[in-house]
Amino acid sequence: MEKSQQPSSEQEMDSDFRRNYRLWRIVAGFRWFALVVGPIAIFVDDFLQPWIEQSGLPNVITMEDLTRWFLLDILPLDLWIDFELFLRLYHTFNKVACVLLLVLIPWSIMLKRKTKGAARNLAFHEVRMTLEAEEDV
Repeated sequence: MEKSQQPSSEQEMDSDFRRNYRLWRIVAGFRWFALVVGPIAIFVDDFLQPWIEQSGLPNVITMEDLTRWFLLDILPLDLWIDFELFLRLYHTFNKVACVLLLVLIPWSIMLKRKTKGAARNLAFHEVRMTLEAEEDV
């Protein structure tokens, strides 16, 4: 069926599914961003880097170094942000990302379930409409 010929209930189900799917993908993207900026950055900076230095392995760049390079060297934010302020903001942002991750994980799971339910309802409705159309012929 074309979009213009769909009954309003099917259009509503389709729009519910699309809305849930888009929101779920946005939240999942933010969840991955919060994971990288929060716990992974803390692990790399506070645990992995000191262990590498103690083991005598070559020194590698930390997440803090990459962020400082990007914000203060690539972007001209060093005009407004000095190094001490950057460090305070960076560690605060890591902690905020960890808390945000704790909110985004269950929200993503809930949205995934809602999206699957909306997809099932839409598929069931389309099958029912197809069967009704075949019976009319």
